Amino acid sequence: MADTQPYRPRKRGYESAKDMLWSLIPIVIAVVAFVYFCGPGEDQVTTVDPQGDISSAAREVDYPLVAPAVLGDQWQATSAVLLRDDDDRVTGLSIGYLTPDGATGRYVISSGDRDAVLDRALANAEIVNDPDGEPVQLGGLTWVPVSSSGGRAMVAEGEGFVAVVSGTAAYAELRELAGSVQPAK
Repeated sequence: MADTQPYRPRKRGYESAKDMLWSLIPIVIAVVAFVYFCGPGEDQVTTVDPQGDISSAAREVDYPLVAPAVLGDQWQATSAVLLRDDDDRVTGLSIGYLTPDGATGRYVISSGDRDAVLDRALANAEIVNDPDGEPVQLGGLTWVPVSSSGGRAMVAEGEGFVAVVSGTAAYAELRELAGSVQPAK
């Protein structure tokens, strides 16, 4: 015997859990497909050429700018920023690096007193030991090792500037970065 009752949709609010699960299936499939095709891939580092900022800083600052020149092919510059004071004058330069061992390194040079430049380079990390070893002569400057809660650093003072190499890199890589500094052109 055939069902003589016409189809009537259920009243709103009487859906079952089974109905809700069936309605979620297309959404789950869409999300999984999106993540599979558009989701995170291999970790790729965006690199920059810091030479433009180095040249600009060399023209603008009131001291003889020294900056990293030739590092190995495995060093990757990841950021380059001109540092400015409150009057928007260029006071220095900051260059971020990914080291050959995959750690971070940063080169900062700026006018100003040692503590202020060091604080800026270490992103306000707490200084643990200053000095943290014997000074070394690299790239024509005397670099003093410093350890902080945010990593390691080496500080050098020149005529009108303070230079800092810092990061999570080992002191050997920081020495390589410090040793690469040359007068900017």
